[in-house]
Amino acid sequence: MTSILVTDDDEMIRAITVSRLEREGYEVSIAEDGVQALAQLAKQPFDLILLDVMMPNMNGLEVLEHLQKHNEWKDIPVIMLTAVGDKSQVVKCLQLGADNYLVKPFQIHDLKIRIREVLAKSSKQ
Repeated sequence: MTSILVTDDDEMIRAITVSRLEREGYEVSIAEDGVQALAQLAKQPFDLILLDVMMPNMNGLEVLEHLQKHNEWKDIPVIMLTAVGDKSQVVKCLQLGADNYLVKPFQIHDLKIRIREVLAKSSKQ
């Protein structure tokens, strides 16, 4: 079963995302910020990370930097979730290793498509 870590400080976004992804058959875990995300990664492997950009304690960009520094984490696909449609921020995320991004609010259908695309791409590498 594909495991996904949903990292977002917005409780409603986490709840909706988790509910929909579990219905699709994914095994889903949550983290409320970057610190919790890294703690979750230390406990178990994930096939994909959904990562909010703007969070307290440790933002998504900082998490991406940590992922790239750890051999066991650097190849985990990451889809960024951002409320900021600023192209420079999107470029920064991609430069730091993100595989894709979605601007909030997003349609769950769009998220599912991005997940399938990113997982298919990562399995071919």
